[in-house]
Amino acid sequence: MTIAVCGRATMANAKRIVFDEGINIAPRKKSGRERLIELSLRWSAEQAARREAEQQARDALQRTMAEHRRRLQDMTGNVATDPKELISMVAAWHGLEASDILASGRSRIAVEARYDAIAAVHLLCKINGRQYSTPLLGRLFRRDHTTIIHALRKRGLR
Repeated sequence: MTIAVCGRATMANAKRIVFDEGINIAPRKKSGRERLIELSLRWSAEQAARREAEQQARDALQRTMAEHRRRLQDMTGNVATDPKELISMVAAWHGLEASDILASGRSRIAVEARYDAIAAVHLLCKINGRQYSTPLLGRLFRRDHTTIIHALRKRGLR
């Protein structure tokens, strides 16, 4: 049995005696500077972890875009550069016409094909380095830009 005498005085101004049998001796209180350094180091570590996670997400997106481009090349033998061509290809893949995707119909088949076409055009623009805004994609698909955002979220691209 070890006995430790605490250097701080208690309320009764007597020294505290702490037994070392399963009782942890409380560490001394950290100064404001030490707490600030500890918080700063913790924040730096969190920021580094966040940057690493963002970099991994960007790398995963790049791999996904490359995979989609390979699949697109396998489907057609070359990469479509015109969004209208891509819409026609996605429509054919779903067994529909391009006009069905651009129409206002809300059948499940048409909506799924439309969402796939929106995702494909969005990825094609990213692969080719062009930046299509959601309002521009909305005009292309004759939809509101919020519908485009919804479609991209459904396909995991936003």
